[in-house]
Amino acid sequence: MRDVGHDYPVHTFFWYFKSQTDTQNAPLVIWMNGGPGASSIFGVFNENGPCFINSKLEPEPRLSSWNQFYNVLYVDQPVQAGFSYDIPTPGFLDLETGNIIPNDPDGGLHANATFIPGTFSSQNVNSTANTTENAARHFWNFLQVWSRDFHEYISSDNSISIWTESYGGRYGPGFAAFIEEQNHQIRRGFLPGAKQLNITTLGIVNGCVDLLTQETSAPEFAYDRNTYGIPGITYEEYEAACKAYKQYPGGCRDKINNCLNLSNIEDPAMYGNATNTNVACKMASDFCQDAVEGPYIYRKQWAFYDIAHCYLDAFPGNEFLYYLSKEEILQAIGVPVNYTDISNTVGKAFNLTGDYARRDPRGYLQDIEILLNARIQVAMVYGDRDFACNWIGGERVSLGVNYSLSADFRRAGYSNITTIHGSDPVGQVRQHGMFSFSRIFQSGHMVPAYQPDVAFTILRRVMGQTDVATGKIPLSDDYSTDGTLNSTVTLTAPDPPSITCDLRGMASTCAQNQIDAIKDGSAKIENGIILDPPPQADCPTFPTSIDFIGELRRH
Repeated sequence: MRDVGHDYPVHTFFWYFKSQTDTQNAPLVIWMNGGPGASSIFGVFNENGPCFINSKLEPEPRLSSWNQFYNVLYVDQPVQAGFSYDIPTPGFLDLETGNIIPNDPDGGLHANATFIPGTFSSQNVNSTANTTENAARHFWNFLQVWSRDFHEYISSDNSISIWTESYGGRYGPGFAAFIEEQNHQIRRGFLPGAKQLNITTLGIVNGCVDLLTQETSAPEFAYDRNTYGIPGITYEEYEAACKAYKQYPGGCRDKINNCLNLSNIEDPAMYGNATNTNVACKMASDFCQDAVEGPYIYRKQWAFYDIAHCYLDAFPGNEFLYYLSKEEILQAIGVPVNYTDISNTVGKAFNLTGDYARRDPRGYLQDIEILLNARIQVAMVYGDRDFACNWIGGERVSLGVNYSLSADFRRAGYSNITTIHGSDPVGQVRQHGMFSFSRIFQSGHMVPAYQPDVAFTILRRVMGQTDVATGKIPLSDDYSTDGTLNSTVTLTAPDPPSITCDLRGMASTCAQNQIDAIKDGSAKIENGIILDPPPQADCPTFPTSIDFIGELRRH
């Protein structure tokens, strides 16, 4: 691969779905989940792919599939996420932690009910990308090969739209801006044989874009900025989180700035190979997650991805994990490894460089600025019940982008988003020209899973370059939404779903007494669901640690 130093094989898995309408002329949409280390196949089955897996573990068509009108390419990246792999290696998946243990070092894992044998990637933390910018280099190389070897799937207008989620708030801007940089190098003759890639749209769904910009929104949202009146943390916890952020020296903000300063000096290209920078940035990332975001998690009440759900949250379901574990399905897909929904190895690689606290060489807000100034449309779409990458922080990012029309964007007010069905507003949007920020009502982290019709409607409006609010007005530099400068609509959360302990989602869905029962063989399990024992409380106690927060961040 160009500009990537690696001594390990890279087998990148992708799944391409042709448009159901006018395939040849349909634009190409690339979808990526976040993590780092989350598989985009989660998006296929739980968010916007052509089918979902029902309770009988059979595929059913999804009415709001994004490939109704678009060719959609799902990419498992970086290597070791999903079905992407380096070296196929026998091992065991630990259902309690999500870790994959190569081989069987002590010879006792076969007898443990919470360990599933299979073939996986090597789990070598050095055999994957370890920063967002390195992942961008991998992704650009993948697209070069894909566009060369699968040219028959290139849309007639040669366009590429990137839509991504969660940690994709960093992937999306970083990857798209890196591609623009490479295009500039190609035009100057510095990358012979490489092909220019025509990025036309970037969509960010509940993205964690920039830690320094967004971090204080976590305690703010949890305490009193969520519009559902849910007390995610106490006043004392809120004050402690704010103090931990502002403290000087040694607070979260101070640690992030130290990380960024060292990065600019020692590792400006973000190769992740400067030890002092990695240590400082990991320290910043760990401290901020623990002291600023941690109080909400450690309280063990509300879900990481949905402040209206119990923290033991099975939504949107794990049926697809059982489906993908069938040998006949693996053979049909043509993969030599078992599926890894969330690669803790990739997560660890990124954490060891402190990627979460860092910025790519341009800066993520500056990446968005670069795209907008290049006439590339950017749509930010945020479910308003999500804590993980909440809409308060997302809005802050949108207002912090300084591009040629940023003053006009900041003056734009919030307009209601209506659907073609003429229902009550489904959200609100601030938009000027090619840049929009949408708050989606009654949605957690994964908007296409919570509000599939709304997500699909917004996709169509953005891709058609019409206004997000109505879909009736063609975009121009003169178009602005009109309304209040703040989105203040308050809502009532629906009743939370009951706790469902799922064998394949033990870490985030099962109470400790249920985990213990699974381990000692006394649990009654049917189709992967633990029917007995019931959880000991509505929101039962669960182990608390910084590692648990890291696991939760991965979709």
